[in-house]
Amino acid sequence: MSHKAAVLTKVGAPLEDVTVPTPKLGEDEVLVEVQYICLSPLDIWRSKQGLLTETPKILGGAFSGRVAALGPKVVDRHDLAVGVAVSCFSGHLGIGAHQQYVVVPWWCLSKLEEKADLAAASTINDNLVTAVWSLTHGGIRLPLFDFRAGDRLKPILVWGGSSSVGQNALQLLKLQGYERVYTTSSQRHVARMKSLGAFDVIDYNSADASTLLMAATDGKGFEAVLDCIGDVDASLQPSLRLVRPGGIVAAMLPYVRRTGGAGAGAGSQAVFMDVAEIPLKVPEGVTLIGVRTHQYHHDEEYKLTVQPEMVPRFAFSGMPYRLVGQKDSKTSLAERLNEALETLNAGVSGERIVVAVP
Repeated sequence: MSHKAAVLTKVGAPLEDVTVPTPKLGEDEVLVEVQYICLSPLDIWRSKQGLLTETPKILGGAFSGRVAALGPKVVDRHDLAVGVAVSCFSGHLGIGAHQQYVVVPWWCLSKLEEKADLAAASTINDNLVTAVWSLTHGGIRLPLFDFRAGDRLKPILVWGGSSSVGQNALQLLKLQGYERVYTTSSQRHVARMKSLGAFDVIDYNSADASTLLMAATDGKGFEAVLDCIGDVDASLQPSLRLVRPGGIVAAMLPYVRRTGGAGAGAGSQAVFMDVAEIPLKVPEGVTLIGVRTHQYHHDEEYKLTVQPEMVPRFAFSGMPYRLVGQKDSKTSLAERLNEALETLNAGVSGERIVVAVP
């Protein structure tokens, strides 16, 4: 059996349609027919700058679709069956989503309701996995799923609340009862940020944004800051200034230092995969943690819980999205993905780019 994939054959070049062999199923694996692919900034950094990429490569790591076949140890387990709708984050395993069929371990999948919006569902898993990991073990270490532990009144800042991870982080913090969660976004996203759980929203374009945020903590600084933007000058530096001594800043890698441009890859002068490499000084008493979501599955509890259980339990509806390529379109998968990558690189805010698989 074989299928179509959109393959990066050379860094900086457009993706190409290639026929590839469909992998054989392992005992604990599932074959999924991909229906929607959700892009992320990492797709830009990899395709245009070659970050963590050797060619030829099938990119992508977030998708939704329907189960096409089950390995023998998955049959009658985990509520999965042929035809069931699922969403998935597979990027941490190096399994590319830019193809018509994907084979993944069962624990990478989230079972969806039959009538779920699969395009919206494709935006959920990578965001939620990253938000959970960033807020807990892999980042600012909140006792997120233990109502008996922690101070729900501690001031927490999510820098970049309208980002894909930021929106999920706000919902998780609200769900767990945190009451003093602040965030930054542009003015047009304020109402949505508050609906997701932000106590207050500060426009990051404001000249006195940092002053207003510090005033919200009575000048003491935030207990923890989650930086969802990944820009050395625009988000990390102010995050470090706003955290109190003894506090934590969780910085989602990779980080960029830009020369200009709004897109995920536009004007990037340098890309950092380790916070120790970033040329800035961390204030004394502040802990700076580089969040690597791609390592979350090394924790057995998180691996077996986040995607199989948390996504269905929280029933997040996904992010607003812009769909590229209708089902009846004659464009190929590579053509659709190339259009989507250019759209993402030009800059989007408050929404994700989703591609319908032909």
